[in-house]
Amino acid sequence: MLSEGGEFVELPPLSCGEICGAAAIAIEESDSAAGQVLLVGGRLLAGEGVVSTVQLVDLATGVYTP
Repeated sequence: MLSEGGEFVELPPLSCGEICGAAAIAIEESDSAAGQVLLVGGRLLAGEGVVSTVQLVDLATGVYTP
């Protein structure tokens, strides 16, 4: 990710616990805080189960909420 000064910065891994293979959708800055994405769907790492959840992820901190 680029900082405001144009340098690349390292962010925490984009993960949601045991969910993988989710689609990431960027949120317009005018609709939310900068650096947020929605993770939609995916599957569980421990099995074949498919999940139908939506998680809001803050890229700067790695914190996600349902």
